[in-house]
Amino acid sequence: MATFKGLAAKVLVRGNKGFDFGAYKDAVLHLTGQEQTITRLLLLNDSVFVFRPGLRNLLVKLLATKEK
Repeated sequence: MATFKGLAAKVLVRGNKGFDFGAYKDAVLHLTGQEQTITRLLLLNDSVFVFRPGLRNLLVKLLATKEK
C-alpha cells in the first residue's frame, strides 16, 4: 500500500465483495463525483500478478508523461 500512496493522489480500497467491474464502477463514480479534474486513471487489480520488486518501476512508467 505504501508504494501506491507515494505515487497516487488517492488510493481506494474496496472489500472483497462483488466483481471487479463493480469495483471499477464504484471507483469511477466516487472520483467523478468530486469537483476535481482527472487527467489519468489507473485501475489496478490484485488478481493480476506483478513481481513486487518491479511494481514501483511499472507504476512510474505508467504514470510518466507520454512523449510526443
